[in-house]
Amino acid sequence: MTFIMHATRPNTLLLLAVTMLVGCGGNGPGDSGAKDGAPPTTDDGKAIHAAFSAYHQAVFTGDGQAASELIDDDSIAYYQRVRDLAFDASADETKALDVSDKLTVLLIRARVSAADLQALDGRGLFVMMVEQGWVAKQSAENVDLADIVVDGDAATGRMVINRETTPLEMKFTRTGADWKLNLPHIAAIGQRALKKQIESNGQPENEFVINNVATVVGRSLRPSIWEPRNLDKRLVFDVVLTNAGDRKLQLVEAIRKATNYPLTDARSLADNTPSVIKQSIPRDEADALIAALEAEGGQAELQ
Repeated sequence: MTFIMHATRPNTLLLLAVTMLVGCGGNGPGDSGAKDGAPPTTDDGKAIHAAFSAYHQAVFTGDGQAASELIDDDSIAYYQRVRDLAFDASADETKALDVSDKLTVLLIRARVSAADLQALDGRGLFVMMVEQGWVAKQSAENVDLADIVVDGDAATGRMVINRETTPLEMKFTRTGADWKLNLPHIAAIGQRALKKQIESNGQPENEFVINNVATVVGRSLRPSIWEPRNLDKRLVFDVVLTNAGDRKLQLVEAIRKATNYPLTDARSLADNTPSVIKQSIPRDEADALIAALEAEGGQAELQ
């Protein structure tokens, strides 16, 4: 599971591509890894190298706004797309996504509240990820860019890790007078690498995704993780008790009536908020349960 721990925490899938294709500072399959790749010599090459270094420094220091200004429009559109999928995609639509997008969408749903996600656009999502440490951090001394090739308004360069030139190709686009990173290219590399890993493991794809996202967030995932964060588009809901209030005995009885749980289990739910009272139930049943809990002094919400 280590490779996915590295992969999903960044969420840009940058480190996924590094760890899956070139290992943790080692060499990727099919490439011996040349030491000290060719440094930039042209003005464009130097500008691209400077943009890469500035992006890496911004990520390393958690400066999300600065990092967001160093990625291209396609990258912002990518984050807008995964934000929209996390908020609106149905369970069937989510399960049909490419595995890299699926991992990203479920990770967002597991870590970002519906209200916070609704308030974010693609750039805001990326900024939040950098600021909260989702995006891969490596020591500035260990990462570099070499073998830069410029073709009009597009360019590529190979990532150097611990003085080893890796097979991982970074892409850049010229935007006005500036060069910016193209992160969807890394997501595509991650997609291919993940598919190969799943095939070699022989594990069903959705099981693979759920297990690894759960490992990253440090808790089991409820079935509703497949549902959109947009409550207006959900078919089933979880009812979460957020506060037990002052009439705990009556609340425990309301929990027992709704769930048929033994007294000890119902009391544990009341004592350990936030707690999931029922999950994957229709809206009318969820609303009725919330009303019953609130009638006994509790506070509950739909998730």
